[in-house]
Amino acid sequence: MDDGCFSAHGRRRDQRHLELPPQSRHWDEELEGCMAHSTPRLIWINFVQLFMVSLVPFSTAWVADAHFEKAPVFVYAAVFVLVNLAYIPFEWHALSAAPIEEISLRSRRFAKVRSGATLGTFVLAMLVSLQSPYWGFGLVCCALLSTCGQSYRGLCKRQMYRF
Repeated sequence: MDDGCFSAHGRRRDQRHLELPPQSRHWDEELEGCMAHSTPRLIWINFVQLFMVSLVPFSTAWVADAHFEKAPVFVYAAVFVLVNLAYIPFEWHALSAAPIEEISLRSRRFAKVRSGATLGTFVLAMLVSLQSPYWGFGLVCCALLSTCGQSYRGLCKRQMYRF
């Protein structure tokens, strides 16, 4: 007898979700769209990236309060370097786990080149901001704008996104 919550063997269908913290449940569900399963390593990679992303509002506020001084813009660019450094292992893990039929070699290569280019632009923005904070901030904006609208949604056939 199946009451919708338990399987025929008496185990909860969502038992794996009971073992994960609430934040990882979201990522586990999102990643199922592109991969057969998520691993603890992948979930930890996501936690690190989410932590780095959580630093963005603080550095943005500091840049705004300090009116584009050198140190805040340097830290702002450094935060994006950290976000990108945390994202690259996630991307490599996700791309290596996806079957070749779902994400072509060309798309994989493009994703890796784009990640490297944005990382390089953020590092350059850090260095430039020490001499010219406005140019450094502009480089950060250019790097962010170059990634707008380019995502992996729609590349996975088993996609489960609901936007």
